[in-house]
Amino acid sequence: MGEFVMHRLFPIVCNMSLTASVVILAVLAVRRLLRRAPKVFSYALWAVVLFRLLCPVSVTSAVSLLGALGAPAQERSAVTSVVEYVPADIVRNMAPTVTPLPQEPFPAEPGKNIVSTAPSVTQPAAAPASPLSGPVAVLTLTWLTGMALLLLYSVISLLRLRRRLVGAVRLEDNIYLADYIPSPFVMGLFRPKIYLPSTLTETERGYILRHEQYHLRRRDHVVKLLSFLALCVHWFNPLVWAAFILAGKDMEMSCDEAVVRELGEDIRADYSASLLSLATGRRIVAGMPLAFGEGDTGGRIRNLLNWKRPQPWIIAVCAVVCVGLIALCAANPKGSGTPTEDPPASQAETGQWPSVEAYVQQVMLSQTEARYYAENADGTASGQPHTAAVTDRKLEYLTKGGELAGLDPDGVLEEWEYFYLVKLDVDTASVALVGGQYYDDEEYFSLDDRHVIVALRHDDGSYDILCDDSINDGGDFFGYHNTMEEAIYDWYVTDRKLDLPLYVED
Repeated sequence: MGEFVMHRLFPIVCNMSLTASVVILAVLAVRRLLRRAPKVFSYALWAVVLFRLLCPVSVTSAVSLLGALGAPAQERSAVTSVVEYVPADIVRNMAPTVTPLPQEPFPAEPGKNIVSTAPSVTQPAAAPASPLSGPVAVLTLTWLTGMALLLLYSVISLLRLRRRLVGAVRLEDNIYLADYIPSPFVMGLFRPKIYLPSTLTETERGYILRHEQYHLRRRDHVVKLLSFLALCVHWFNPLVWAAFILAGKDMEMSCDEAVVRELGEDIRADYSASLLSLATGRRIVAGMPLAFGEGDTGGRIRNLLNWKRPQPWIIAVCAVVCVGLIALCAANPKGSGTPTEDPPASQAETGQWPSVEAYVQQVMLSQTEARYYAENADGTASGQPHTAAVTDRKLEYLTKGGELAGLDPDGVLEEWEYFYLVKLDVDTASVALVGGQYYDDEEYFSLDDRHVIVALRHDDGSYDILCDDSINDGGDFFGYHNTMEEAIYDWYVTDRKLDLPLYVED
């Protein structure tokens, strides 16, 4: 879990933010074209931006805005993909590989038809750390800190607002009058309440109340919460701030237009006067997702004064434009790779595994429990082992020691060694470290199980795993052989009971 948060989560957020930035620019362009249209259409366009900010995966389509712009995509299923401007596993992808030191090839006396040109090593070496590990971790911590500060500010502001509502009087249903608020607002999520200043006249109260009720009818309080959460996640992106502000303006103006459309154009002057009477009130609910009020009074009044009941054909054209843009921006291009689709029989892999790495990953995922010894009060280890759940795993190294061609008729024999750590669901202080066990800096626990693999690589690049045994620093497999190729040869001849001479007799 720690590895995912520190090294993989922020690249995923960056990809979502970059993808949403493209969509925001497209929405701003179309919003400009629709400036004379009813604001409900401009408001609807921001839905696709919110989707892009909160969801990294989308359905694929042959026609999409991101596809037209050549956005890089990776398929996640037959119908979904993710856009990856930044590789999600950039830290591991940038890690330098471990290259084994070359050794002399073994003599050919026991099997003259055996050819080996691959390098080999006599013991595994830990993979070097990626040069991007540190910078990505710093960026992740900075991002998490900014997000936490925004959320903290919101909580503090909400608590301060609740103190102002002491003594609020219920008018009817979920409508309350309060003395110490300068402007109306909606507060709450599951049971939202409307709070109105007690200084409003009866006429003003009717207009403003109808406006707030439209908010609740459209579930704008839920949209506002999701928008604020998206802003907290993508606080580093200035386009997201612009989208948050403009979407809020379109939300308010569309509600104003709904009130005027219902009550008639004749009320525009009185309704504008009601907004103007609230213009001097300081916005006390800025930055609170569970309480949002009115703003941009001047822009809303200008919009009302210019508003005219739209013709049906204008509404139809605007609806088509909005639906078309939302569909284009919501769809992803078809990416590379189809993980869930089975290849045709003619292209099916010969081996069970596409790579040795895939096999090792499966081994790590299957490790759900681990045995350990508890540390007694006197510092000694307990006599009986305990079992703990494994909550995370981390691969320390995976290296190829050598290969041998010509012995197995189905492919090339390869020797690999790997070692991984696990995180246990126990207090690290209670674990006794015995037999070379240790904790690393991230509190991952060593099981002291180093593994050697003998794998068969087929011509199509797929693998069969012939053996996977625990070793002690590779010595149990390498033994007294001069090269890794000799060790592979002797293991295979012994395992398959072939009538061939051995380099090292038991």
